Amino acid sequence: IKSGDKSTRVQKIKVYPDSMEKDLAFDVPGVFNHCQAANGQLVLTGLMDLAYLTSDEGASTMTVKSTRHFDNFALRDVAITDDAILVTAIDKNLKGFFLVLAKNEGETRTQGSIDLPHDGVALAAQDTRAIAVGRSADGKDIATVINFAQPSAPQVATTMQVLEGVSSVSIRDKLAVLAGRGLEIVSL
Repeated sequence: IKSGDKSTRVQKIKVYPDSMEKDLAFDVPGVFNHCQAANGQLVLTGLMDLAYLTSDEGASTMTVKSTRHFDNFALRDVAITDDAILVTAIDKNLKGFFLVLAKNEGETRTQGSIDLPHDGVALAAQDTRAIAVGRSADGKDIATVINFAQPSAPQVATTMQVLEGVSSVSIRDKLAVLAGRGLEIVSL
């Protein structure tokens, strides 16, 4: 993605086992600097804005299905699941939040949210479980495992102190890989 003054250019790329090839590029209204793609879906985020796009089978461009502007939050990271868009965000006091958003046409509505014990710098999700990582107000690096099987009432399953400088997380089955000043593998 490449941000402009009033729009963001998205460059589609076809990936093959032995090569990559540029496909068509298209513009999306709004200024975005972060993206997450999964199964024909794309979420673009900027400091306080989010756009959810989908692609029909074989279509060369994507269609904006919904957007959202957050007046009181700065968006940190985003993940896409089959049923929801998940976001970590901070408020003006750097307090972290985890939001479950519906994939509705029009505006992307908040289904549920919880406070995080950290700034939610990175997020990963699988099925109805997410892991958010970040730094707490007292300087500790923390991972929070969240169950959002009931989207209107996500719950913290566990919180643990993790490796220093954690800034990236990936989840697969019952394991999470955290990266910071080294790697840490956590059993979920």
